[in-house]
Amino acid sequence: MSRRRKTNGKRTGANPGSSHIHRRVKEMASAGLVEDQIALRVGGGIDKNQLRRRYIDSIKQGRAKKQEARAEAEAAESSKQEREQLERIKASFASHWYDLQCGNLLYGGAHTVEEALAWVQQFSSRRLNDNDA
Repeated sequence: MSRRRKTNGKRTGANPGSSHIHRRVKEMASAGLVEDQIALRVGGGIDKNQLRRRYIDSIKQGRAKKQEARAEAEAAESSKQEREQLERIKASFASHWYDLQCGNLLYGGAHTVEEALAWVQQFSSRRLNDNDA
């Protein structure tokens, strides 16, 4: 009778460390790194085309997360700019630029903060249209 040999729990036919590479690639792809960056960091003869084939879902998921984070950052920046604009308008009404008869000289003769905000939006859109022409 022949003796059955038992292995020590290691996969003999697999690449050593391949599951480790697989996990690292999935983490980097879901973090939003592009294929070139992942291929450089992992090395091991994997190019970006192989990465796209094997990990397309993780790469798409990472791109979506990165795009959402970028949109949130832009929204936070625009709201910060809007708050600063509102503070400037309020400060101009408390300065010598505001006259009861003429209105606010900086913001098209506006008599209220709301009118000044509307004037700024109208002026900005008009200026954008002039730049397009």
